[in-house]
Amino acid sequence: MLIWKYLLMSSGSGMILAAAGILTYDLCTKTRSRKASPPAAVVPQVVNGHWSISLALVLLAWGPILVAVGLMLGRLV
Repeated sequence: MLIWKYLLMSSGSGMILAAAGILTYDLCTKTRSRKASPPAAVVPQVVNGHWSISLALVLLAWGPILVAVGLMLGRLV
């Protein structure tokens, strides 16, 4: 049971870190594209972020984390 708890906690934490990494990458890409464009030219650039993927990862990460916490609390009772 202890292995399952740590496996679930690490997978949930990994999904949250992956979502943060995706958002960080999108932010870096957006700032690099703004620095590369000339300031005199006003060209609207649409940078599509991966917000929906990050949101899905964060929401899915809570499942394994809550199961791991339930395993931990079940051992204490």
